Amino acid sequence: MYYKECHTKHDIINAIARDKKLIKEIEGICKTNKIDDLLQELYVILLGKDDALIIGLNKRSELKFYIIRIVISQYFSKSSKYHNLFRKNCNHLSFDFITEYLGDERNPEHGENNLELARSLDAYKE
Repeated sequence: MYYKECHTKHDIINAIARDKKLIKEIEGICKTNKIDDLLQELYVILLGKDDALIIGLNKRSELKFYIIRIVISQYFSKSSKYHNLFRKNCNHLSFDFITEYLGDERNPEHGENNLELARSLDAYKE
């Protein structure tokens, strides 16, 4: 992957953010399409890197491998910043736990919106 029209680190990161093919590949690696927070963390990491590093990786067509390595490290590592901020706490949520606080489908007093939220949070955990 080489963004030939990009000559600055910021231009390269903007191109990465618009690269639908790369985003689909990242979704495939993570086996989910819920990667917005992961992508934001990737952009923050890239913005923190030296300009010459990002530009050099782009010129040598090595940027994709660098990005994929960051994604794999952030998504699958139990000690990554991404894991600690976004995945760790999500794993503690369960449908039973949430329905205890939001409502039970057997109880007509509780609204459908709360049940839908509970189910969606449980699905996100998986």
